Amino acid sequence: MAECNLIPGIASISGKLGKVLFKTFTRSDGTSVTRVYRTDARTKRCSPPSERELAHRSLFGRICSEVARRQRNGDTRPKKIIWDEVSRTLQ
Repeated sequence: MAECNLIPGIASISGKLGKVLFKTFTRSDGTSVTRVYRTDARTKRCSPPSERELAHRSLFGRICSEVARRQRNGDTRPKKIIWDEVSRTLQ
């Protein structure tokens, strides 16, 4: 991790460019700091996903499938509204 100074006029930068990841954090005092991270194949997860994490992934997949099914069947409401409705019924 490294901190970088941005040129004047650029308030923040976030995202990935090649193998470099830029993140801008806002501190509690209101100032922001930009950090730079390397992302290579060596940065892999060390521990297996927990039971709770697997449950959340499964729930997310079920919600996605149901939202897509409803949209295919002609539901013209915004996706966020459908998502909220489905997530309330599946939890």
